[in-house]
Amino acid sequence: MQQIKLPKIDKIANAQEFQNCLRPQIIKIAQELIEEARREALQGGELASESEIIARIKSRYEKFQNLSLKPLINATGVVLHTNLGRSVISAEILARAQKIITSYSNLEYDLSKGARGNRYDYIALLCSELFGAQDALVVNNNAAAVFLVLNTFARGREVVVSRGELVEIGGSFRVSEVMANSGAKLVEIGTTNKTKPEDYEEAINENTAILMKVHRSNFKISGFSSSVSAAEVAALARRASQAKREFLALREASFKNLADLCGGSSDTDGEILNSAPNGLSLAAGSANALNLDSDESSAKSERFYEDGAGEISSKISKICPAKFSMKKEKSFNEIIDYYDLGSGYVSELGFGLGKSEPSIFELLKSGVRLLSFSGDKLFGSVQCGIILGDHELIARLRKNQLLRMLRVDKITLSLLAETIKAYINKEFHLITTIDQIHLGLDELRERAELVRSRIGVKSQIVPTTTFVGGGTMPSAPYPSVALAILDGADPQSTQAKFRAAGIIGRIEDDKFLLDFRSILKSDLQDLIKKIGEIYE
Repeated sequence: MQQIKLPKIDKIANAQEFQNCLRPQIIKIAQELIEEARREALQGGELASESEIIARIKSRYEKFQNLSLKPLINATGVVLHTNLGRSVISAEILARAQKIITSYSNLEYDLSKGARGNRYDYIALLCSELFGAQDALVVNNNAAAVFLVLNTFARGREVVVSRGELVEIGGSFRVSEVMANSGAKLVEIGTTNKTKPEDYEEAINENTAILMKVHRSNFKISGFSSSVSAAEVAALARRASQAKREFLALREASFKNLADLCGGSSDTDGEILNSAPNGLSLAAGSANALNLDSDESSAKSERFYEDGAGEISSKISKICPAKFSMKKEKSFNEIIDYYDLGSGYVSELGFGLGKSEPSIFELLKSGVRLLSFSGDKLFGSVQCGIILGDHELIARLRKNQLLRMLRVDKITLSLLAETIKAYINKEFHLITTIDQIHLGLDELRERAELVRSRIGVKSQIVPTTTFVGGGTMPSAPYPSVALAILDGADPQSTQAKFRAAGIIGRIEDDKFLLDFRSILKSDLQDLIKKIGEIYE
């Protein structure tokens, strides 16, 4: 039998080329490639040399290594680039949180009582201070926030949503499917382009749990279109809850009276027990008295609608006690409004960007009882879902057993807390996302000129436009400054060379561009060095 001499695995793994590599992975790859070389030789192929095998191992290890997280230079111009990690945490924010992250802490320990505490209490107080909300809760992302809200308040019940807001975002997040998985029942209203207040009103019944609005974060409907504002939906929810409370109170009193007339009794919820046979006819009479077959609301309800509508139209509401059945209600009975904001900003945005994105402050002032948004979009912090709302609603969310699966850890809470404190102290320069969005064009040109003067390749400074990204403000471009690389190659080839060096740019007008809107100031020297290496 032919004797085949191949290098030993241990010898290759200890080679100088692999000193800084993950040894178990190098050994695994070496085993695979040496076995492949053995089979090739047995089949009459040329025996691979040790240097050839080492080169193959390096190539395969590089593919493995490319899967790991590594720093990149974002030159796309998109500040919130989902593929590139969205919000960047500033070094100062990280430094402020570092001691908590690297130490034991009172994550769930009450120092004053010497007993178990709650990890959400401090962050809730910070959110209340910043936003003016009654209470807050943080979960691992906004998709989780949406699921938790729906599961808590609408499992087995109906959620009313405009057809024009049934969005799908990246990662296959569909509102309709998330709703189905949460146990809620979707009720679509309006049309794709037009939804009116009466559409919400007509959909409300005894099984309605939530009137939900979803921010169209990644597309825009224009032209012949209309939608219902968050303030209008919030007012509708309050009116519907009031009408339902009135009916439940009347029902309870009616059942108790009916039970007495029938010679039976009733429980505390008004359910008839041991009623006489003639109770059916009396029940029918009671139903008529409660206007259950009428479209007219009680005088008391009409007064509520008129007084509670505020700036909303004061026309007679279609929501009336007749909307609700005679069945016993044991659980949370309110009809609430919920706004899935997705993103949302705190500080003022430059270049008129705030005109196309709802403000968190404005939504809360409009009367919205519950809203959620992402921490790593326009808020400029870590990935998480922030839920703001009434004490009562947040308390119910905290009791949901699903929260344990959706909770965030000390790293997220520490970094988020420092970000919120920076907002409270108006240290906006520490919020990298906000700082990048606000950079003036003169500053961008200075940075572009610095890089252009230091690289050994023909280039040109050009004006351009970009978008914020991250599922926010889909139709709101704003100005930027870019450096066009004119190396004589086709732009796709140039793009590939830069990508291999860890620089991610974009192609526009058949030119490869480095857009300085998204390039961090701290990356400028590294950018110059990498470009030099590309063309050396």
